[in-house]
Amino acid sequence: MKRRVWPLWIALVLVAAIGTACIAFPTFYIMPFRPQGAQLMQWALSARTYAPIVTLIAAITASLLAIWTFVRSRRWWTRALVVFPLVPVIGGAWFARQNHFEWMFNPLGTPEFVEASKATFVHDNDVVMAVKIRGHAVAYPILQMAYHHIANDIVAGEPVVATY
Repeated sequence: MKRRVWPLWIALVLVAAIGTACIAFPTFYIMPFRPQGAQLMQWALSARTYAPIVTLIAAITASLLAIWTFVRSRRWWTRALVVFPLVPVIGGAWFARQNHFEWMFNPLGTPEFVEASKATFVHDNDVVMAVKIRGHAVAYPILQMAYHHIANDIVAGEPVVATY
């Protein structure tokens, strides 16, 4: 009796691709300050919502298919290859349970300030948030705050938390 392994391989690669795409698409599409279409954004947010369950099912299915493929394969190198589709789908199942946006947006714990005349990275038409306490004023550029969301600071001896 001849063992046909190629349908298992196709199923394994397909399940791994679906599980990986479910997390990869929203991760690479949802980006701040980039134009995004409404329909694609809706799909990305839906994929992000369902990613934990879809990637878990994909990881379990891919693992079972990998075991089945391993058992039915005769050559050592085809048995070794079953690991490769598992890595992204199992990694995707873990990643789907993380909030990678928190990794991208870190609080700005110790902001460094320069005088307005030396702030060459801020252009005249840039939007800033300003705080003025007892004659001391600071400005937080929105483009920088959008990546950090929080800046802990001290203005005129008062602790300030600027957020955007």
